[in-house]
Amino acid sequence: MGRTMAGLTFDERVEAIRHFNRFYTQHVNLLNEKYLRSLFSVAEARVIYELARRGTATATELSSELHLDPGYASRILRRMGKRGLVDGQPFDKDGRRTLLRLTPKGKETFGRLDSRARESTGSLLGSLSDREQDRLVGAMRSVEALLSPPDGSRRNVTIRPRGPGDLGWAVQRHGRVFSQEYDWDIGYEGLVAARAAEFLRRRDPVHERFLMAELDGEAVGCVMVTARSDAVAELGLLLVDPAARGRGIGARLLTEAVDFAREAGYRKLALSASHILSAANHLFEKAGFRVVGKKHVQDFGHYLTNVTWELNL
Repeated sequence: MGRTMAGLTFDERVEAIRHFNRFYTQHVNLLNEKYLRSLFSVAEARVIYELARRGTATATELSSELHLDPGYASRILRRMGKRGLVDGQPFDKDGRRTLLRLTPKGKETFGRLDSRARESTGSLLGSLSDREQDRLVGAMRSVEALLSPPDGSRRNVTIRPRGPGDLGWAVQRHGRVFSQEYDWDIGYEGLVAARAAEFLRRRDPVHERFLMAELDGEAVGCVMVTARSDAVAELGLLLVDPAARGRGIGARLLTEAVDFAREAGYRKLALSASHILSAANHLFEKAGFRVVGKKHVQDFGHYLTNVTWELNL
């Protein structure tokens, strides 16, 4: 059996990323001189896309956003101006900067390029099953989140009590994420659905709480606190969507859950988590939970070790 990524050396990880870059650029035809069989280079197509997205921009803004050499960007824009794709107007009083935009011909060109790009991407996805497509998109979102500039981490994260539809979201996301990442069978989704239904049936907002995490208004995580006894609360269904990981959302959900359990008067918070959930178990340990038991089980199509954690409040 091959080593996991965690067992690779730094140099091996570097080579793995370089290998993926070569694979991806060849797979989507980025090595061709022209973009999607058009008259434009990849850099020229990126300029057209960025102007279409922004509406207007200066040459400096375009070169900075697209990481192009300013001189190279200027030459691209001059060629596009000669083709009638881009025009501009003075941006400041002395006319040293120009606000650029796509002409009607430029917008028509963008439409054709965008249509070809959609067809090309659709063809790429067409050979995959729905589950495989979801895995691919989730992996790409994770890459984007991990490699985004530091200011991306300042996106608005909020933790709030559940609202209409949130429990359905939690059931769906648990079922899909655990199937994709751990190959757990539908039994796990059924378990989550049963726990969500029991939470709704009990309806005890004083002693029980279901919390949601949102990133820029979009649901990306959840956690649940329920009553095991008058003195002991149980934590469960902690999940952060793969696309939103790396922003500390799991730690925030856990902190809010612990605070609620403490304010509700419980003396202890307990939970059980599979040993393969390494990120979650690390959060529990960091938050002060201690391991009080382990049990080997056969669940969801796998042999697992369930780890029992407790935190004195």
